[in-house]
Amino acid sequence: MKEYNVDANIRMLPMKRVSLFEDANTLEKMIATAVNVLENLKAGTWEVYEHPGMIVEGEEPHWHIGAENDAEYRDLVTKALTSKELQEVIERRNIKLVGYRDLKFWQ
Repeated sequence: MKEYNVDANIRMLPMKRVSLFEDANTLEKMIATAVNVLENLKAGTWEVYEHPGMIVEGEEPHWHIGAENDAEYRDLVTKALTSKELQEVIERRNIKLVGYRDLKFWQ
């Protein structure tokens, strides 16, 4: 956090959390759920916390005990987040994507 100048107490920032994918487990459901969430967001600062990843052909996915399906889920997260449907909603609703450093609540 020091390297990126992010305050260690980010949970104290005035933002609300939102789950884009809820319990969706297919790409189609993830995209539909996320589009619905973004279409209904009220004005404010929202935190989306996900672990995107990619399965690369020819490489063994990394996982640990208890998370044997994480690689597949994270690959779906990446595909959903980069889908044209989500990009269209973000652009049309003028949603500004930022990182913690952009918030600067701690300075």
